[in-house]
Amino acid sequence: MPFDGCERLVRHLKRRTGVIRTPAMKQFATASEIEQIAQGAPVGRMGLPSDIAHAMLFLASDEAAYVTGQTIVVDGGATTPESPGQLQTWYAEQSARVR
Repeated sequence: MPFDGCERLVRHLKRRTGVIRTPAMKQFATASEIEQIAQGAPVGRMGLPSDIAHAMLFLASDEAAYVTGQTIVVDGGATTPESPGQLQTWYAEQSARVR
């Protein structure tokens, strides 16, 4: 059962992250490609490791005591339905259906 332990203050949480700027990115993309990715994010920048850390610190704090059974998405809005990337995908799918 997914909520076993809740009565003992055990919270069940997951996290999903977006593209996070780390030194390892240089192995997979050029500086120009990295900047292009950053500009494509709804918040206009890539995530930082500290963005993830702050979200996790909040979830571990007393302020999040009533949060359980959730997936916390820290992606700068990239997966919101209104994000440019999501809208572009949706329009492409709709266009393909019409053809």
